[in-house]
Amino acid sequence: MVRFLPLAVLLLVASACAQGSGPRTGRGDAGTVTRPDSGGGCPSVFTDCGGACVDTASSAEHCGGCGIRCAAGEVCNAGMCESSCGIGLEACGGSCVDLSTSTDHCGACENACAAGELCMGGSCASSCPAGLTDCAGACRDLESDRSNCGACGRTCGAGEICEAGTCELSCPPGQTACGASCRDLATDEMHCGTCGHACAAAELCSGGACALVCGGGLTDCGGTCVDTASNTSHCGTCGHACAGGEICTSGACVPMVIPPETYAFPLAGDTRVAAGGAYFWRLGDYVEGTRTTGLATIDQIDVHLVVDPNVLSCDTQDVAVKINGITVGSFSITSGTTAVDRTYSFAAIAGPTYVVRYETTRQVGSGCGSAGYADGSGSSFTLHAP
Repeated sequence: MVRFLPLAVLLLVASACAQGSGPRTGRGDAGTVTRPDSGGGCPSVFTDCGGACVDTASSAEHCGGCGIRCAAGEVCNAGMCESSCGIGLEACGGSCVDLSTSTDHCGACENACAAGELCMGGSCASSCPAGLTDCAGACRDLESDRSNCGACGRTCGAGEICEAGTCELSCPPGQTACGASCRDLATDEMHCGTCGHACAAAELCSGGACALVCGGGLTDCGGTCVDTASNTSHCGTCGHACAGGEICTSGACVPMVIPPETYAFPLAGDTRVAAGGAYFWRLGDYVEGTRTTGLATIDQIDVHLVVDPNVLSCDTQDVAVKINGITVGSFSITSGTTAVDRTYSFAAIAGPTYVVRYETTRQVGSGCGSAGYADGSGSSFTLHAP
């Protein structure tokens, strides 16, 4: 129903217009109708556009700013030209208005409240109830009103809602506003559990908690990806450590096996002390070589000695095998011997550098000949770790 203003009010408005004392009021479109405040200016939520008080949030002629006109068939919704009004709003003359609070369209388009009245729940009333605020003649809940959030005229942006008087991003179910974006705190690696809590590299967010994700064949053991098939601290399962001297093989702790090392001996450059040059027959004659190995300790040596030349006839050549000055074994060469192959075990000797010597321990009988060990003839020794 259209209300008719008293004659005295109409005369007062006509007089103000004739004197040009303030912005004009009228009905250029649904968002342009209002009354000037007591000082002759526009209320706080309205804008003076060419002498008229305009709500640029809903005016189709001044949508978002003076002179910005929406196209035919569009409406002005929250200061933006759109094809239709949002939920809870009604198109009145090209403007999106809330019929429950608009004093110019209270309950229905063009149903204006009288001077001094407010629109509350679609009905004109003399004042706002508790919890609501008079914003340019409309009762507004500053705690939840997107167009008057926290204060009259403070409009929330697109995609925002008014929550406790603050504009906040409106996120779909299951997501949370983190800054200017909606995030799923259950799975977002940059906002895991709470906004801003980022998971570390190689971690994923699962159920709101950062969890280490190990590659194929690896297991998370206390925040470290390990191969339980070969890790001596987590052998077979997390926390199962192998004992000293053991290694982890296929998830089981087994004694460590250090491969033996073989060296050619004698070679040119090794030390020779022999009365007969290349022949050994005198007590104390020897050949000695130093080898630096990868073995911290050894407890066994395999000797392979090619005897060349061998001119023994009536006696033997007795030889001691020494390592770092310690005698670990001995052998005898007789007439016709072409090679010696022996294995000697002994108490561990520390390395990794070892001096190996073959030393004659008894002088060969006079006229019974001698034997020799040619350089590079294929002779060698092999050292074993415990």
